[in-house]
Amino acid sequence: MVNATNKNQETALHIATRYTQGKAVLALLEAGADPHLMDKHLETSLHIAAWDGQNGLLDLLCRFSHFLDIQNSVI
Repeated sequence: MVNATNKNQETALHIATRYTQGKAVLALLEAGADPHLMDKHLETSLHIAAWDGQNGLLDLLCRFSHFLDIQNSVI
């Protein structure tokens, strides 16, 4: 259930990242949330953190990521 999505294919991790909820992001990652899942715009939580300049969350997400070269829909 930690990777369940809404109508925009966003997970709780996407939403927690978007709203800069560091404690929630950490709890979700520790519970097994997948930072590589993409929303309907093909964005991961890593994309959201990078786009918003959330360096602390970006560092945290990178520690739980297996690969970092995921491209979103913007080329």
